[in-house]
Amino acid sequence: FSFRLRGPLSTDPRIKIIEITDNDINKIGRWPWPRTWHAAIARTLTDLGAKNIYFDIIFAEPSEEKEDLAFEEALKSCNNIYLPFVFPNNIIDEENALLPLKRFSPYLKGTGAVNIYPDVDGTLRRIPIVFAGKNNKLYPHAALKIAFDYAGFKIKGLYPGYLLFSEEEKEIKLPLSANNQMLINWAGRWEKTFKHYGFLNVLSAYQDMLDGKDTTLKKNEFQDSICIIGLTAIGLYDIKPVPVEPEYPGIGVIANAINNILQKNFIFETPLWFNLLLIYLLCLIPAFLIFGEKPFQEALL
Repeated sequence: FSFRLRGPLSTDPRIKIIEITDNDINKIGRWPWPRTWHAAIARTLTDLGAKNIYFDIIFAEPSEEKEDLAFEEALKSCNNIYLPFVFPNNIIDEENALLPLKRFSPYLKGTGAVNIYPDVDGTLRRIPIVFAGKNNKLYPHAALKIAFDYAGFKIKGLYPGYLLFSEEEKEIKLPLSANNQMLINWAGRWEKTFKHYGFLNVLSAYQDMLDGKDTTLKKNEFQDSICIIGLTAIGLYDIKPVPVEPEYPGIGVIANAINNILQKNFIFETPLWFNLLLIYLLCLIPAFLIFGEKPFQEALL
């Protein structure tokens, strides 16, 4: 209700969403696709000026050798790709994590965990921005890694209730709730926030550009952008209920988190003592409105 009263937020224009839609699935074929397609979109976006490219896809299993080789070569030549990993069963242990294939890892610009945990009512309101493993080893969420690398932020320390980072000489606090989770400041409904592109639309527009034909893409459309590639085809992507919408794609969670960090637009939770004090103050209000034969007893009740 509060988000709806507030209305939509402005989003960073550098964040671009590349959706793998039903139309793309119908034309290319059933999921998962051959990895030459992922190599093609990576090279295309890099040629169009993208600074960071994130695939919201787990590449933990090998496919055909020629397909893996094509994607490996794209990672090597682009040098701007981020891939995620997952901690199964919520056990923060790198040995059991679903990591990108070892042949891909040397050529990645970065990686990060993408585990998320909804609240007890099933609604997703926050993401763990840092995961604490054995021996106090810390693993960043993919959104934190991408945003910090892009903006040049430096982590200064992790403290109870906040992550301290610096932007040049300025120190900034990123507020955290329990288990190092950041409340997401949702920009608005999925269709009305961020700039969206279809997977095949980008590839075909780029080919038209190379052929000297008229294209819907502007020359600097993706210059210095953060491109987030992921599934939004019906039945293939994670549908998550969030405060602003009952059905929200998983790549939108990453996009909102990156947007919050880049714009330093965070939600601060009021501490427990403040909420308790407010409750007790509100409880005293009726005492000033009671006039009876036994005012002390009535006020006490």
